[in-house]
Amino acid sequence: MAAGSGDTVLVWPGTYYENILLERLYNDITIASRYLTTQDECYIHNTIIDGFQNGSCIAIRNTELAEIMICGFTIQNGSGYGTSQKRGGGIFAFHANPVIRNCIVQNNQAEFGGGIYSRYSVTYLSGSTIRYNHSFIGGGGLLCSYDASIIFDQQNKCNLYFNYSPYGSEYSKTSYSPAQEIILDTFTILNPDQHFVYSNDVYNYPVNDLTIEINNAKIVPVNYDLYVDPVMGSNSNDGITLGTALKTIAYAYHIIASDSLDPHCIYLSNGIYSPSTNGELFPLNGRSYVSLIGTNRDSTIFNADSFYYFFKAYGLMTDISIENITFINGFGFVYTTSFSGLVFDICNIVYLKDLYIHNCISSLNPAIFCTKRVGISGSLPETGMLSGKITNLQITDNLRVPDPFWGPGMAGGLIVSNHATVDLVNATIGRNVVRGEQGYAVNVSEGSELNIYNSILFGDSLSELSLGNSSGSGFPATANIAYSNIEGGEDEIMNWYNQHTLNWLDGNMDEGPRWAGTGDTAYYLLNDSPCINAGTPMYEEGMDYPYIKMEDGKIVLYKYDGDTIHLPATDLAGNPRISGGRIDMGAYEYQDTSTAINEFTGKTKNDNKVLVYPNPFTAHTFITFRIQNKTNVLVKISDIKGRTVKTLMDANIPKGEYSMTWEGTDDYGNVIKNGTYITTFYLNGIPVETVKIIKKGFRKY
Repeated sequence: MAAGSGDTVLVWPGTYYENILLERLYNDITIASRYLTTQDECYIHNTIIDGFQNGSCIAIRNTELAEIMICGFTIQNGSGYGTSQKRGGGIFAFHANPVIRNCIVQNNQAEFGGGIYSRYSVTYLSGSTIRYNHSFIGGGGLLCSYDASIIFDQQNKCNLYFNYSPYGSEYSKTSYSPAQEIILDTFTILNPDQHFVYSNDVYNYPVNDLTIEINNAKIVPVNYDLYVDPVMGSNSNDGITLGTALKTIAYAYHIIASDSLDPHCIYLSNGIYSPSTNGELFPLNGRSYVSLIGTNRDSTIFNADSFYYFFKAYGLMTDISIENITFINGFGFVYTTSFSGLVFDICNIVYLKDLYIHNCISSLNPAIFCTKRVGISGSLPETGMLSGKITNLQITDNLRVPDPFWGPGMAGGLIVSNHATVDLVNATIGRNVVRGEQGYAVNVSEGSELNIYNSILFGDSLSELSLGNSSGSGFPATANIAYSNIEGGEDEIMNWYNQHTLNWLDGNMDEGPRWAGTGDTAYYLLNDSPCINAGTPMYEEGMDYPYIKMEDGKIVLYKYDGDTIHLPATDLAGNPRISGGRIDMGAYEYQDTSTAINEFTGKTKNDNKVLVYPNPFTAHTFITFRIQNKTNVLVKISDIKGRTVKTLMDANIPKGEYSMTWEGTDDYGNVIKNGTYITTFYLNGIPVETVKIIKKGFRKY
């Protein structure tokens, strides 16, 4: 498409596979469909500029002295202007003042500004619809950057809906741009939060400088928990039952209500969530007070197709949980994204449980900082904004290839930065590779504090843990490590310029963890692992912190400062979290062929205490024991009058450790009433141990 300055180019209906560049024009020019002369809206739908995923559909550069008008088109399938960073999938404006009238901008994608990107520009929108666009960094529909404005026609109003981005799904305004008025006819919802509309300062803090006026909404937020099924679900369903599940998590995040008084969960059915299977839009854009819960860690799988990272929360979002999910094939290079895992940037109260992050790769581009990591960032310069708890985490076999421009000391597994306080409990971080000078698995920097308990950091290349950065730090960081296995021990932890505090506390070791080594169970512990029964000790009367205690059926870790962490009842594989009388190090608790108690024969009663936990219990309890020789074992549960309620075992079994679960039912499957019950253990018909068990009702809140 070619024209001279000052012309009007009138375009007949059809699909034009083009990437139009308008550059250094000094006179006005109008490019329009026949809608301009007829006002017939069918010409908007039938006159299509298709970018063919080969760049922005329309790029307008360095035309400040001219008015460029685009009128009456459908603008679609653009992929953004630029080489290393793609901006403005549909329309890219740079040092320009374009007028976009009565256009549909849809189904475009870019790093920044999936629909329209405006930088050092004033973009005027009139009667246009921006929908179904996707950006991988910020501003799914519209993005204002660096002294840019988007002005909305107050009479011929625009529509902005169902765009998606990990950062301001519909509209994003970055620092250095003035306050904006967003005046629309139709938006996704009537009262958008920062998931939809976001303005930030140079530190990424939210800024309240947007005035929003909306007449109509596409959806009413759903004030229920939602269900997503990547195979059987449909985004035309309501999502409030498993039978009416949604198709994608991104859509669930869009429609669910974010309510501090009534937090909600998005429950995920087992299956693969990826762009290539169910059309998932990664990276996901988090919401405050919304938790993401998988059904089973091994079967609820996020696969980024080696092209995206997975999740971002930002801008003071709070009360976020992510549980029971495997993340594979994250990639932080194609779209120069900063991460290939999970990002929590200036958030508060984050809880991660039962996560497996595997086979993720990223690099550094000279123009933008990129890293392969779970990133947890607090706030600069303010302290105390983010507190996170991570339990049952596996980060293994990932790769980071940093650009030498960034210097030594890059991390490949977990980064805690900018005044965040994070507890890392029962993590396995191993065999991650940083192909750079002085790479580390974990980094703590800029005033942050990382408390490590019961974890294994081993086999990473090059080393395990660093405090601070090679370029120096403005704020000292702290790492407190207890009952953990760290390769190289205290001496191999890098404390850059000795600015930081490392507290190497009780129970730590530097010994090969004895992982199984191959297959799906590669990071399980072998039976001779030094990490078995080597975690934080169980409470005994008079003990100082730290210790683990059973309280109301919960496993509670008391830290050195007396603060508590409620641990999951199971490990990352779904097995009992405490199997041998004391918690293990790492994400996986060692489980022998069955359960955990000593041989009865030839020992005193005190030497052969049967383990029952939790006790009292509500839904289920675990009963564990060990025998040293093949024998007949009978385990019966009776009421206080001696009547048999349940026979848990009656069999000849070989030596080993055994674990059983009692769900509070009798031999006929009926749920028994609350009360006191007696478990009796018989070896070869001889009663050798009895344990009192108390069944309680669920606590009501």
